[in-house]
Amino acid sequence: IPHDDPATFALLQTGETTGLFQLESAGMRKYLKELKPTTIGDISAMISLYRPGPMANIPKFIAAKNGYVEAQYLHPDLEPILEESYGVIVYQEQVMAIVTKVAGFTTEQGYKFIKAIAKKNAELLQQQKEPFVAGALERGYSSGIIEELWRLFEPFQRYSFNKAHTMAYAHVTYRTAYMKTHFPAEFMAAVLCSHRDTQEKLGADIAECRRMGISVLPPDINHSEADFSVENGAIRFGLAAIKNVGTSVVESLVAERQRNGPFTSLEDFCQRIDARTLNKKALESLIKAGCLDCFGDRASLLHQIDRIITLALQTARTAAAGKISMFDRANEQPTPIFAITPSRRDPTNLKQYYSWERELLGVYFGEHPLNALTSRLHQHNTIAIGEITEDILGTKVTIAGMLTTSRTIATKSGQPMLYATIEDLSGTIEVTVFPRLYENTRQLWEANYILLITGRLDQRNDSYQVVCDSVERLPDHDVMAARRHLRITIPPLHDPLHDRLRLERVALALRDAPGNDTVELRVRTPVGLVLLATPTLRTQWSLDLEERIQHLLGRDALEVFHQPHELLAAAS
Repeated sequence: IPHDDPATFALLQTGETTGLFQLESAGMRKYLKELKPTTIGDISAMISLYRPGPMANIPKFIAAKNGYVEAQYLHPDLEPILEESYGVIVYQEQVMAIVTKVAGFTTEQGYKFIKAIAKKNAELLQQQKEPFVAGALERGYSSGIIEELWRLFEPFQRYSFNKAHTMAYAHVTYRTAYMKTHFPAEFMAAVLCSHRDTQEKLGADIAECRRMGISVLPPDINHSEADFSVENGAIRFGLAAIKNVGTSVVESLVAERQRNGPFTSLEDFCQRIDARTLNKKALESLIKAGCLDCFGDRASLLHQIDRIITLALQTARTAAAGKISMFDRANEQPTPIFAITPSRRDPTNLKQYYSWERELLGVYFGEHPLNALTSRLHQHNTIAIGEITEDILGTKVTIAGMLTTSRTIATKSGQPMLYATIEDLSGTIEVTVFPRLYENTRQLWEANYILLITGRLDQRNDSYQVVCDSVERLPDHDVMAARRHLRITIPPLHDPLHDRLRLERVALALRDAPGNDTVELRVRTPVGLVLLATPTLRTQWSLDLEERIQHLLGRDALEVFHQPHELLAAAS
């Protein structure tokens, strides 16, 4: 990996560092955008500065690094020591070098000095002040310079790094940035694997994937591996990340599929699963998470879950008794015994789907309106709720999410104020709206509205909350009805094989984005437009899907209508 890759530093300069070692916090991202790092040394310095001890020096370092101000040195003797950090004390080694140069400390004395800093021991550090002052005075430094140096040393005892430590960190950080830049899907799949047991982080990571234009596909019994995996440039959700589904269940399912191929039907699934590992709770979670959508509607599958378990147990007992071999089981055609409704996204059940997916996966798939807004929200510099951390308490943040619940209370003066729960794709947070703002924005605080909220991040009862300063409502708020009609016109290549291949790729793109938007497929032929029947095809429009269709067919191939009035107008 080259250490001077321009594309990697371009990524770091944008502050889009979700998933990168040491650089994920909102505060760090803010400073990276201001710093505009160009070397691994810059990364090392920022990692070291972003600590309670030297943090106050960050603006000075950034200003000098970018040439806004000249580097300043308290004394000419300090320039060789602090030149690399533009006159700012960044590392413990620099402190050691200064006390050696200014006070005449031996190497051993200098080591004891920074050891007092590293141990965060104020009393031990104070013991070093007298010999430092005496040595500096003896070597001709003024009392003013000595006192100023001591003032600069003191914050380092709160928490600071040595350079050896942060340079090692910086190299790992740079390598993660390089991977994210040049192998984005593979890198984000690895990040998701590392966070698979922490749903809050999974939500934030998947939101970052969508921001990057990487599709994250829902879990599927015939496509998912145990962990997150890359599938044709997209990331497939891993089975092991589903809540209540144990490792033994996942390993058994994946191994069976690898040995004997995909599960072809629900009956086939029942006859091939290991009933000793797949208990009812795990099967229920797989169904609710959408892993068995290829077999039918989730509600219908759940209704017959006992029959599924019974058939699996019967098959296992029969096999154990030696009445049927595994070879026979793999080759026989099972008689359908289930009456399962085909898989569909009934708008009346969407809230239930969201609830299941949020509980079991930590993220929403399909037509949740925030999916389509991900790229647009990036323009507002929003922070994912799951990314909020203690280090940005007291700062102003902007969040976007769906209002799920709210309650009003009366203040002591009898004025109404509001507590609202806002949910995005990575988590939930409470928003406090004081009386004056609530009075002026009362009509916006409705359930299922997507809101853009700016306010101060606070903490209440060990939970984060946003004290709202401003709010606006974003479009695409109605989650209960089809919102769009997609008209796709396929120009001919006059090559039947390529035409068919291109049509299959379009269909795959639409299926990869399941939702409630209707689709109209038209093929342009020498004799005119031919309409393909797609009565059951549904998808979810997003900027990602639009770009994928345009890449396959050209920029004019897709028209998007907001039902019903735009479609009627187009028809007329």
